[in-house]
Amino acid sequence: MRKGRVVKRANEGRAFEESLGEERERLDRLIGDLFPETPAPGDREGRKRYSMTAGGKRLRPILCLFSYRAAGGEEGSIYPFALLWEVLHAFSLVHDDLPIMDDDAYRRGKPTLHTLYGEKAALLTGIEFLCWAFERFLELVGEYGVSHQQARRLLEILAESAGFQGMVAGQMMDLFWEGKAGQDIPVEKIHELKTARMMQGAVATGAVMAGAGERELDAFREYGLHLGLAYQIADDLLDRRSDFRSMGKRTGRDEELRKATFPSLYGEAVSERRLKEEIDLAADAVGRVGEAAPGLSAILAYTLNRGIRGGASEGADN
Repeated sequence: MRKGRVVKRANEGRAFEESLGEERERLDRLIGDLFPETPAPGDREGRKRYSMTAGGKRLRPILCLFSYRAAGGEEGSIYPFALLWEVLHAFSLVHDDLPIMDDDAYRRGKPTLHTLYGEKAALLTGIEFLCWAFERFLELVGEYGVSHQQARRLLEILAESAGFQGMVAGQMMDLFWEGKAGQDIPVEKIHELKTARMMQGAVATGAVMAGAGERELDAFREYGLHLGLAYQIADDLLDRRSDFRSMGKRTGRDEELRKATFPSLYGEAVSERRLKEEIDLAADAVGRVGEAAPGLSAILAYTLNRGIRGGASEGADN
């Protein structure tokens, strides 16, 4: 499945956009149930609710849902497991916004958690999100009768994607290479760990929950890897081209902090070419999954449009 087919599907995508909106609304309702309002918004539970209900495209849980369906899964238990990826994403964002990291005062057009409640509260809230995700996973395993073998596989995916073989390691590399010059910087590895591993993990979770075989699972994982790399390149291009009103956060930060990104190292034209290459590779992986993955293909078209055309009307996922 090549890029032309992906874009064609996107041009047919009004129905897809509507279904995407429905999925977000359902996920938002579930998040509201998991993190209810509290009398004191600044207390421990209130801080978690603030972070979880502050908006966002819910891309990672939606990837989990779409891969589950593409692998033949039936509706039901997947939603609670998919939401774990939004909680892990919230963990990463709360810490990413801290002054010691990217020092962002706004996220999704709203004040970041540390701006409202202080750095110590934000640090601990992020850690609690990480712990909560694994506690909730164990509850769900018992509640839905997940087999020991399947639970172990899913647990490995969660831990590897979010931890020192994935996102946390990527953040550490991102900070280490910040401010350094030279094209020997391992920017692809940084992006793979920081961004792609979480998307790959969300996709793999849906496939494993649906009972995908090893060969099929490899195709899903390959899709998630290349989508994640493309998405990060698009995000870095948007940081250069967009504005606060469109993104809901301050732009131009990568250049200010001298972050290691594809545009900073290779320029925008090369970055656009690499974005298209990653989209093509992800599309090929979807082709090996089969024609039952229109949602996964449409997300590729969205990512391509986001990076090449600027995607200002789309807003920010992060």
